[in-house]
Amino acid sequence: MSGSKKWCVASFLVVAACSENNVNLEGRDCYDGTCTSGYVCNPVSAICAPPVTTDCNDPSAVCPGNIYDGDYCDTVGAYFPCAGTTCDAAGCRTCTVGMAWSACTCASADTACNCALTNCNPCVPTGVELCGNTVDEDCTGAVDDGTDKESCKPQYVDADGDGYGRAGSAPVCYCTVQPGYAENNEDSNDADPTVNPGRTELCNGIDDDGNLADLALEQDNDGDGFVECSPWVGASTIKGGDCNDADDDIYPGATERCNGLADACGGIPANEQDSDNDDYVACTGWVGGVDKQSGDCAPSDGSVYPGAIEFFNGKDDDCDNKTDPCFDDCSSCGSGLVGCYTLDSATPASSTPTDSSPTGNNGSNSSSTVTGRIGKAFDLDATHLAKANAVGAQLVRQFEVLAWVKLDAYPASGQQGYIVDLQHSTRVIVYSGGEIRCAAGNTEVFTEAGAIVIDRWTHIACRRDSNSLRIYVNGDKKAQTTIDNTREDTDGPLCIGSYGNGTTCYPSYAGGGVTDRFIDGAVDHLQIFNVPLAETYACYASGNSSCTL
Repeated sequence: MSGSKKWCVASFLVVAACSENNVNLEGRDCYDGTCTSGYVCNPVSAICAPPVTTDCNDPSAVCPGNIYDGDYCDTVGAYFPCAGTTCDAAGCRTCTVGMAWSACTCASADTACNCALTNCNPCVPTGVELCGNTVDEDCTGAVDDGTDKESCKPQYVDADGDGYGRAGSAPVCYCTVQPGYAENNEDSNDADPTVNPGRTELCNGIDDDGNLADLALEQDNDGDGFVECSPWVGASTIKGGDCNDADDDIYPGATERCNGLADACGGIPANEQDSDNDDYVACTGWVGGVDKQSGDCAPSDGSVYPGAIEFFNGKDDDCDNKTDPCFDDCSSCGSGLVGCYTLDSATPASSTPTDSSPTGNNGSNSSSTVTGRIGKAFDLDATHLAKANAVGAQLVRQFEVLAWVKLDAYPASGQQGYIVDLQHSTRVIVYSGGEIRCAAGNTEVFTEAGAIVIDRWTHIACRRDSNSLRIYVNGDKKAQTTIDNTREDTDGPLCIGSYGNGTTCYPSYAGGGVTDRFIDGAVDHLQIFNVPLAETYACYASGNSSCTL
């Protein structure tokens, strides 16, 4: 081959590039390795081509003297085959002079491919392994691996493979969740795949949902065979529904004790509740706190309980199974009672004013009965009176007389009616204007007019102690005066509803300008004591629990 000959490859012919200085256009190669006019000879293909000045892999590029068919790389001055692919725009996987393009592969994981030289060099770590960039920064031979990462996913050991990591375990960090790991640490039992937070908690003694929160309710802490949760679906030796797992005497079906607790877990029994706040309950044998006692006979009435004050009110205030004792039947009035007349006789013609006190001072009468304050009462007027034997002998210096009175009419103007007269010394009198007087000898104490109201039961009490004489109406003290301790002569008949002269009771009296000294009305439950009672007794006997003394 002479220097005057220039060779070009026909398949790469570009007419504009072939001058007289080039080889002829017969498609001959430059086997001698030389080309004219600045062309270069490809040492592999032996084809003359102009030096590369433009990236001729781009079909839109203007490539004078070059031919583009998509199969060659453009590096230092020649086209090279690219093994069926185009070159990387970033410069990697670039063909070099004298080498055909091939895939960049390396045999060892600890080396990296140097694409510029198409050979393998040792891997040099460039920093922390980053997630999601397909680069092996830490030179482990794999991308997105290891535990030291930025933007990685914290994850926890999941030994039982149920998708929940071990509770309390420390996290490791991977770009993706690894087998045997989970993105939470909520599993309290990582050895059992049936126990995890995704399961429904059952009352069975097992922490089904793995969070330990409800497990205490499934334990029999007091050893009574019952747990707090319900319904129990665990071992048959245990049952559910314990309402107090710290007390082995409290469980469903237990025997109720009088203690204010729900021993049988069905709520506190009504008879163990102090619903009326009087510090007493209805059950018997209280074994609860010291602030309560048992034996309340009226759990809904705070004024009724053992030891309460007994009032005349139709209730067993003190829970002794006696309603209005003393005030009603005189059976439990205690010492000092010398006359007690309930005046309940239904057949006056053959009956007597029976004295149920220990003295037994019965009397005679000519009265009829009407409906009384308690049971029956004696109906007294000018032709109806009652007298009793020598009750007065029992009264020396002090006394208390109590009675229920209901007037049909006041005495006429200027007149007076004797409710009780004892030897004309101890007297309870009503005057024409409704004024009530209490007398002991020549000493009298009296109320204002209107103290007793027509057609209404009124309780009157006359009380004498060592230095005073007092009168009470419906439990309230209305008046009092001083009196000496002189003995009064009271040894005579007791007249009820009439005046007496010391030996007999009169239905009328014509002496001293006073024509009548009887009452028109009824008397019930007359009580006479030879001692003054506690001042509050007038309250109790009248049923007034808020009286003024």
